[in-house]
Amino acid sequence: MRSKRGFTLVELLVVIAIIGILVALLLPAIQMAREAARRAQCTNNLKQIGIALHNFHDAKGQFPAGQPHKVVPAFPSVGSFLYRWSAHAMITPYMEQYNLYNDLNFEVPLYTFSGPNSGPGYDVHPDNLEPVSRLVKPFLCPSDWHQVIDTGYGPANYSACWGSGMPPWTVYTTSQTNGIFHDDSKTRFADVTDGTSHTAMFSESTLARPGSGTTLTASNMSDVMVGLPSGSVPALTETLCSTLGSSVNTFRNSRWVDGWPTRTGYDHRLAPNSPVPDCSRVAPVRELWKAARSRHPGGVNLLLCDGSVRFVGNTIELDTWRALGSRDGGEPPAKY
Repeated sequence: MRSKRGFTLVELLVVIAIIGILVALLLPAIQMAREAARRAQCTNNLKQIGIALHNFHDAKGQFPAGQPHKVVPAFPSVGSFLYRWSAHAMITPYMEQYNLYNDLNFEVPLYTFSGPNSGPGYDVHPDNLEPVSRLVKPFLCPSDWHQVIDTGYGPANYSACWGSGMPPWTVYTTSQTNGIFHDDSKTRFADVTDGTSHTAMFSESTLARPGSGTTLTASNMSDVMVGLPSGSVPALTETLCSTLGSSVNTFRNSRWVDGWPTRTGYDHRLAPNSPVPDCSRVAPVRELWKAARSRHPGGVNLLLCDGSVRFVGNTIELDTWRALGSRDGGEPPAKY
């Protein structure tokens, strides 16, 4: 008699189990490949920013200011610090964003004391309401959330280096810090005496996750910024900045157009992806710790002043990392 062909139940279960194992092995590899592609795109974004900054320097003889000061004749009562157009905004014509550049009106301050309140008593000039709200793809890392954090403004994942973050350079207004960018800076290549290949220019900084909350918890430390009350502490410390239950905000990197360092700057006081949350205070002096952060496993992309981009691990020696943040600290060449 001819036997019937087919699978037994045991054979079928074995085949299903083998397929399940293969899928389980392949999924992480697929995810790793996707992340590698995203990190490569992130690297390319920073390279484009670096080229744009070099082209800006060629055209203007200096890098754009971290936070420019200017009194506009049409708005004589508006403080000079509210001119405030970010380095990101200034380099748009040098990175294939010329249409955006043309849509922005740089003849007025970024903020004026007119219109509905959208900040500490001021609002964006009506000419600029639409362009400042745009999501600009080259300013966003593909590994992070592409979401609006602050209604009416597009966010940015890439931040300008304001320096080492070490005293006295923790002050981010009324004083020049030791980075390429600072308050009303006019840095030139000639000012980078530490060497362009040993000086940071831009790095990454993450956007807040949805629902990060208003108080510091063990789960949201990398997504929020602790704001210490004015006059409450003599100086920032890691312990104070890490105190659970502290009040926090989620506006870090929320406005690519704004040169205020909490929006588009960072410093090297904390290590990349530091477990210590970003932290600030206003009085008696303005002080800020804002780390380079990314969604990439193990580190952050770093744009150096020579235009090259390196991936820097979270375990880099802190002294080396801080030395990379200064333009003229006289430290030995960094090895990393």
